[in-house]
Amino acid sequence: MSEHPDNHEAVDSIPERIAKLEGRLDTADKSWTATIGQWMALLALIVSITVGGFQVYENIVLKQREERAADRRTLADHIRRITELNSRITSTYFSTKDDWATQSLAKTLNAEKVSILRLADDLVSKRSDMTNFAISFTLSVEHFQLGNTGRAQEYAKQALSSAATNAERVEAQRIVAQTLFAPGKGQDVRAARAMFGRALDSVRRMETFLKSGLLANVYTDWILSEAAFGDCERAKASWDDFRKAVQGEYNDARTVKVTRMQLNAMLGAPARCPTF
Repeated sequence: MSEHPDNHEAVDSIPERIAKLEGRLDTADKSWTATIGQWMALLALIVSITVGGFQVYENIVLKQREERAADRRTLADHIRRITELNSRITSTYFSTKDDWATQSLAKTLNAEKVSILRLADDLVSKRSDMTNFAISFTLSVEHFQLGNTGRAQEYAKQALSSAATNAERVEAQRIVAQTLFAPGKGQDVRAARAMFGRALDSVRRMETFLKSGLLANVYTDWILSEAAFGDCERAKASWDDFRKAVQGEYNDARTVKVTRMQLNAMLGAPARCPTF
């Protein structure tokens, strides 16, 4: 008896269907494995990029920040040391009458200050963004005392531009004025007197117990500048103005006394302008 065509098709299709299924499974398995492999490769690439990026960040950004922080600490230490040396020199001057001992100590400490000042200058040149009022002010004063008027004027102007309070602004103005008074390429006596005047105007408008001290600072520098490089009569007139200006202010009598002592100590008895 002959087989029905439908039965023959049914029998023949079973192996074919199994083969096709195995093929599909094999293909699906290979496809899934490849997909996983691709994802793993992508993940490895992302990790590699992330790690590499962090290494670049660590080596460049973080390292630069650490170096900058270290330089900032070093510069602050230089300024602190200069202040300590100045304090020691001043204390020795007023605590002993032995001029030889005072001068010998001052020579030694000033030599150290010159060395520190050079190191501070190098750091500021390397990282100009690290300067602030205190740093610029201190370096200006030190350079002025060493006769480096041009450098002192640069630092004084930096201090003025970075002043954050009225008191800082007044202190910076008097330092700028002082450098303008000194002989040399940048000397401008008229501008110096105008700057001293602006500083005094600022102090007069202030309401603070520091007022008498600020007046003393400005007038002292103005008087010394006039006596040394300007007009002796103007210096004497400024002294009279100072005594009137501080009258009635906090601790006025002591302020006048200390200022007179300071002027006498710094001026001595120059022939062109007698001691106050």
